[in-house]
Amino acid sequence: SLVYGCNVFVVDPWNQIDVIRKAHVTETERTRDVIKELHRSANKLGLLLIVVHHVAKPQKDEKEPGKYALSGSQHWANAPDYVIMVWKEEDDSNFNKIIVRKVKEFGLMGMPGSRWIKFDNDAFTIHDATADTKGGIGSGKEGLMANQFSALGSMQN
Repeated sequence: SLVYGCNVFVVDPWNQIDVIRKAHVTETERTRDVIKELHRSANKLGLLLIVVHHVAKPQKDEKEPGKYALSGSQHWANAPDYVIMVWKEEDDSNFNKIIVRKVKEFGLMGMPGSRWIKFDNDAFTIHDATADTKGGIGSGKEGLMANQFSALGSMQN
């Protein structure tokens, strides 16, 4: 970051990273250690670290995944400053729900909540779709994060 002026580092997807661990170390312990190493390195270098971690689809009785649905360790839910999930209720839909499951410093760094967005394929833009009523999606009752996701509106070209 110091040489190239980089201020954001993205690991996408996490499940493609081979994390080597000793035989006596559990996956949970190694995941905890790697998260700590990544966090420490990002802080030292002044980077925003984003780790994309794909979750398995929820069981039939679950509507959307919770923060503990991240496989490998509960440390994925506990260690980060934020846990932000993207949920797509229907595979063929352009509607996605952005869900903030965790905020380390409540109020100062934002608040948990959710917002529906819609991707417009023709215009290649993202729009706030929380108020849309497509099949009951986005009743408008989830909204709290207009300040956290106001950047979505500015993504339009």
